[in-house]
Amino acid sequence: MNSMSEIKRLTPEELLEKRRLTLISRARAARAQLDSLSLLDTSYDTCRQTLRQWRSQTLDEINRAHETSLSQLNDAYEQINRFRSNLLSHLNEHNTNDQLLSPSAQLTHVESSLNTLNHAEFTFDFDRARKFEGELQLLKLSRPQQQSRPFNKSNTKCRLLVPCDRYVSDVFFYDDLITRIDCQTPECILVCPFDLLGELLGNDEEVRILIDQTYLPSIGTQAQRMRNEYDLLLLQPAQECCPQSSERVITIICKNPTKMLSCLEEIYTICSQQGNNKIRHSVLKFFLHAEEPTV
Repeated sequence: MNSMSEIKRLTPEELLEKRRLTLISRARAARAQLDSLSLLDTSYDTCRQTLRQWRSQTLDEINRAHETSLSQLNDAYEQINRFRSNLLSHLNEHNTNDQLLSPSAQLTHVESSLNTLNHAEFTFDFDRARKFEGELQLLKLSRPQQQSRPFNKSNTKCRLLVPCDRYVSDVFFYDDLITRIDCQTPECILVCPFDLLGELLGNDEEVRILIDQTYLPSIGTQAQRMRNEYDLLLLQPAQECCPQSSERVITIICKNPTKMLSCLEEIYTICSQQGNNKIRHSVLKFFLHAEEPTV
């Protein structure tokens, strides 16, 4: 009742003003909504463009996959067709051979082949082999820095020529590993595995080893390089063999114990490789000169 009476108390001009303000407020709200719709148009255009690009890329990928699949299928079909043709050709050839050769003829052919192998004589061109061996030796000499296959340090016995009063405690401590050979001279021979050589020599700057003279040419080809590489003050083999022996004494002097040991390791590696080559040559010579028993 109060509100009705209040409305009734408003004059016509006041009512028109109030209605005008309401319409203006609604118009402003509608305009704000329309302005927000323009942002939606921009988003819509962006989304539509993105979808068109995705659709185009997807269609291109589908077309490429389709073409690749067709190409692979064609290649597979050609391979299967070639395999089928080869298989038919082999089957026809096998059938033809079976028709041409009777079982007895086939057995005769196999027996003839076996007899041929049984009576075959194999020859070996030693001149050509020597030529290859010489080229191989030149190749080895031209590449001195290449490392050879390492030898077995625990099984390689080193023979040292030392004064009788040296290394007595070491010989006693390694009684089962180091052998002492008395020569009825002021010097004796110690035989020890290479892996104990570093502990035995310690910081000694001079060592004398006994090496069979057959290994000296191989060691001599590397002597100058080893002198420079290991800073050796002396690397000198004796001019003659020891009495009643084919061994010669090689004297090595070096102030660096580590380089001294490295030099000894290379020397015994050379000896080991040459020994293996001799064994392989002997075995090859045995088999090449062996004759098949005649039937």
